[in-house]
Parts: sequence; structure tokens; C-alpha cells
Amino acid sequence: MKDLVRKPTGRAAAIKRFLGKQDVNELSLNTYRRAINRFYNWLEGQGVEAQYVTFEHLKAYKQMLFDEQLSNYTISLYITVVRKFYMCVEDETPNYRSPARGLKGAKVNSRVYSRDALTKAQIKELFKEIDGHRRDRAMILLMVYCGLRTIEVSRCDIGDIRNQGNKEVLYIQGKGRDSKDDFVVLNGSVLKALRSYLKSRKGKTPEQPLFVNQLKNGNIRRLRPASVSWICKNYLKAIGIDDPRITAHSLRHSCATVAYDAKVPLEGIQSLMRHSAIGTTMKYIHMRKKTESNHEIKMENYLIA
Repeated sequence: MKDLVRKPTGRAAAIKRFLGKQDVNELSLNTYRRAINRFYNWLEGQGVEAQYVTFEHLKAYKQMLFDEQLSNYTISLYITVVRKFYMCVEDETPNYRSPARGLKGAKVNSRVYSRDALTKAQIKELFKEIDGHRRDRAMILLMVYCGLRTIEVSRCDIGDIRNQGNKEVLYIQGKGRDSKDDFVVLNGSVLKALRSYLKSRKGKTPEQPLFVNQLKNGNIRRLRPASVSWICKNYLKAIGIDDPRITAHSLRHSCATVAYDAKVPLEGIQSLMRHSAIGTTMKYIHMRKKTESNHEIKMENYLIA
């Protein structure tokens, strides 16, 4: 295992070998790359070489992640990447045992989602804020009404808007999917916003990206997921919402809770959110159902009666 770290080429080679063994999409691969580079940066700050890492070192790394007040989901992701990295080293190194065996991530409550939804009033205020911004209005309406993720927004092309029966729909490539094998129905508000945006667009051939940045040289470039997140976050800040639990993904979360409040049946919300399992849908509406139950208030009323 002596060749695991030799600055600077040893680190680069080790990370390259690790990433080359991961059967994940490009987005996940970039996440793995950021996570393992963060781990290496921490090791260098500690003066520890990767081949001499012990279980105690890894516990200290995990504590550092907690000290930075990262979400439990993010901490678990970083720890998972470290475990995978050392398992790869174990596979290619005779008589070597991974120090990450038994290393646990942060406990994540599978019943509660880590992002909050917007209230009805906040959504209406957001819609007012984006009025007049054609691209951003079309994009955010898609996320609220159709529950699109940032990666799905980024992957959309103009030609993905099609007719399905008597409805206009948008075909999407969902998270973890290799093709555009699902669609969302476009309601009147979304269609109006999309048509207004496309009318103002330069270059509208079917194969071109739906949401783009207009460059100074006149060319266009597909909006990346990070850019979608940044745009959404700025609009949220503009209406006074600057909360780490409310992000671009909160718009998708809001789609589920608005559907619930609008009395859409649970199976309908599952279809709207494109969840394969009903349990995933329940994560989005668990908090809303819990606050509506009023158990604590009923107990209070009973005791003071």
C-alpha cells in the first residue's frame, strides 16, 4: 500500500483509481470526488498519510464533520465515501484490512425529510418575486407545480415538451435514470410561463437545452444543477427566507405538501412525485400530518377543562 499517497501524483492517482471503480452517474461521481478530496485535505492538515490512517483517525474526522454542523445526511455521505475508498484499497492490497470497517455515519431519520417546505403564503410571495423574469419563472413554476429536482431541470431540452393524448407534457430524466422515460403534465400556469420564456429565447431547436445562460459572445450554455440551486436560493433570500433547511429542493418538497393540502389522494401525490415506493412519498408529508394531528393541544384542552 506504499503507493497510496505520494504528493502530488500519489493522491491524484489514488483518487483516480477509486473513482474509476464506482458505477455511478456523473453527478454522483463529482460528489464522490469532492468528498474524497475533502478527506485528503483533512489528512494533510493533521499530518497523517492515508496509508497510516487508523479507526481512531476516522472517528476524529467524523467528529470534525459534526463540529462543522453539517447535516446528518451530508456527514453520512462523506463517511460512506471514505468507507468505499478504503474497501477499494483493501481489494487491491494483499494482507490489508480497511480501517473504516465498523465506521458508522450519522443517524438519519428516514421518516422526516431534511428540507422544509414553503408555506402557501411564501409560495405566493415567491411567485410575485419571479414575475417578469421569464426563464426563472418558468423554471421555478416547474419545480413547484411538477416537483422537478435541480438535476431534472438541468437535463431538460426544448424537444422534451411533447403531446401525450390531449395534454402537453415534459419528458424528464429522473435521478439515477439513464434516459428520459417519465414525464410530468404541464398545467396552464406552467405552459404560459414556458411559452413566454421560449418566445424570448434565441435558438429554439428541439435538441437545445430548455434552460440556459446567455453568454456575452451570444452563445448559450445549459444551466447546471448548481446554478439552478443558486438562482432559487437568491429568490428565496429576496423574500426574506435565508434558512439552510429551505433550499431549491424545498420547492419539490412544497409540491408534495401543496398537493396534500389540495386534497390530492396519497396515490396521486406518489404519481406526481414519481416515487416508486409509497414510503418515500410519506416522508414528504409526515411533518404536515404530524402538525395537523394536534395531539398535544387536545391533551392540554382535556387537562385544563
